[in-house]
Amino acid sequence: MKINRFFILSVFAALALSLANACAAPLFPVVIGDRWGFADQSGKVVINPQFERAEPFASGLAEVRLDKWGYLNASAR
Repeated sequence: MKINRFFILSVFAALALSLANACAAPLFPVVIGDRWGFADQSGKVVINPQFERAEPFASGLAEVRLDKWGYLNASAR
């Protein structure tokens, strides 16, 4: 019975974390001049335009180019 409770609790915790991540304010790529950055839903730039190219966030990561392609973590704000 303890194993079942532990399993159910683990699944419930994973779902809660997933929902919390989904409810986080999404960031959107914006271009200012010739550089890309990220803005929140209100249009406020939260990651300064510094990239040659930026793609939208997916699963907490955004693909960005600064000499080479790499990934930006959503918590990088």
